[in-house]
Amino acid sequence: MNVPLNHLKNISIWNMRGHSIPMDKLTPKLIRRAQKEQFDAVIIDPIYKVLTGSENDAEQMAKFTNNFDKVAAELGTSVIYCHHHSKGAQGGKSSMDRSSGSGVFARDPDAILDLIELEVTDSLRKQQDARAVANFYAAKIRDEKPEYLNEIGQDDFLSAPEMRKHLALAFGDECAREIAGFELEQVQRVVKLMTAWRLEGTLREFPKFEPVNLWFNYPLHYSDDSGVLKDLEPVGSEPAFKRGAKKGSEKNASEGKKKERLEARKDKINLAFDFLIGDREGIPIGELAKGIEGQPSSDTVKRWLQEFPNDYIKDKNGIVTKVLKALDDSGNEQRGSGTQSPESD
Repeated sequence: MNVPLNHLKNISIWNMRGHSIPMDKLTPKLIRRAQKEQFDAVIIDPIYKVLTGSENDAEQMAKFTNNFDKVAAELGTSVIYCHHHSKGAQGGKSSMDRSSGSGVFARDPDAILDLIELEVTDSLRKQQDARAVANFYAAKIRDEKPEYLNEIGQDDFLSAPEMRKHLALAFGDECAREIAGFELEQVQRVVKLMTAWRLEGTLREFPKFEPVNLWFNYPLHYSDDSGVLKDLEPVGSEPAFKRGAKKGSEKNASEGKKKERLEARKDKINLAFDFLIGDREGIPIGELAKGIEGQPSSDTVKRWLQEFPNDYIKDKNGIVTKVLKALDDSGNEQRGSGTQSPESD
């Protein structure tokens, strides 16, 4: 993770998995064990493992949380305990009202820090994917071909297609295809699994702080320095009528996603074709498949090409050409006459 373990010696872990006891029994044991250590903080995670009584009973929970006050007073330290949300969507609640059980959990702490998941949109996910791909190509060039960095313009560093071209110029076509086909897959998988979170809080004696947005890329959280998460809503924060309308429009959403997939495929084919064609009239389908990001099989590319009959043609010899288009006198597109004949059935 490239995180230095400078302060690991200052952390003492008391692993009680399989040995958990109620908090009223744990408190004196904890005080005796930690009295000579002079800890700055004691963290109890999670509290349901040491819970005494019903978490919905205010009187019982008041007695339960008094144990934390005793630990703090006896050890002269801060006590941090970790609790969970109540069932259901939490987006429409304030941070102090999300805790499961009695309202004591909202009134007892001096500070509440609440972490809630954000709904990442498809467009943002695509944006992060493109950025990760561009960064991956740039890092590859920086680490292995640093002498080529001066050839890359500042705007190119932000564009995945442009960085793909620079990768080929720096490493050669064959090596670049291997990098894009195999190593890139792991980068894109990481982006797909990343989640977004918002840290909110309530402070008893200090002004409320601005929410902090975070990306979670296992096992670490990273601050959203670019600000792309600030307009996202928490998961489940939409009103019921909006969620119902969203559910009713699933068919339209599915069609929209299908259109996006087709556009993404077309972009991949266009990028590979334009990069490989050179002075030739066409490209063998096998070569084209190897040049496409992810290196799909020739049969897969053949199916993709059938989805774009107005843009690409594959002849009986397996040569793929792009359909030339021109405008007629009315400004409408016409297929050019110089294309290959389509493959016969």
